Amino acid sequence: MRVKVAYLSPNLPPRIPRLEVSADGATLTAGAPGSAPPPLHQVLPSGVEVQYSVREQAAPSPEGPPAWANALRTATWEAVDPNDDPLTFRIEIRALGETTWQLLEKEFEGLAYTWNTASLPDGLYQLRVTASDRPGNPSGEERTAEKISAAFNVDHTPPEIVRLEVTGAGKGPLRLEATARDRGGCLLRASYALDGRDWRPVSPADGIFDEAEEVFSCVLPDADEGSRGLVFRVADESGNVTARRAAVSP
Repeated sequence: MRVKVAYLSPNLPPRIPRLEVSADGATLTAGAPGSAPPPLHQVLPSGVEVQYSVREQAAPSPEGPPAWANALRTATWEAVDPNDDPLTFRIEIRALGETTWQLLEKEFEGLAYTWNTASLPDGLYQLRVTASDRPGNPSGEERTAEKISAAFNVDHTPPEIVRLEVTGAGKGPLRLEATARDRGGCLLRASYALDGRDWRPVSPADGIFDEAEEVFSCVLPDADEGSRGLVFRVADESGNVTARRAAVSP
């Protein structure tokens, strides 16, 4: 005697064990030069590498990637389904403390998503990814799971140079004295160009960029008796840059 039993496996919900968003101002590096615009690469905390391609050629800069690239953010996640159903993902964003989510993508099919934050005001945000197994199940029987990211910072405001002096003309070596601050994070780098020459890096007086406000005080080794003006610029961790010019004073 044989017994035949029909059995339908229950549809179990998917899971999203990990969701990460790239840091504000995460390092971007240019690819190998060639006839086409070089791609930019970014390695995320999980080890995933993403690539951004540009359509127009831009001159490379030792100070970092072009301004448009600083607004790009990438989220990556892991998703599993116990029934091996295909998954789609709803991606939403909200400012930290708000209750309303703004839709970015309705039925995204990948595990890495890049978007432009240029239209977002400065502040802290969260991303929500909702996985659905609807593509592999009858209507009404789909299951979902969601995960909300840790808060991440969006900063488009450049730092401020609150003091800039170049002194010592006719009395010996020229000295640069400056103070700069950033309201969204720490300063990352500083440099100066004397009389239109090449940019030269400057370190803070304490030797390390680790504060939102840094003081600079140094002798300018490339100055001469004919030096007339200097441009000083600073960048924050998000890639925002500001510059200010100062005349050489006695």
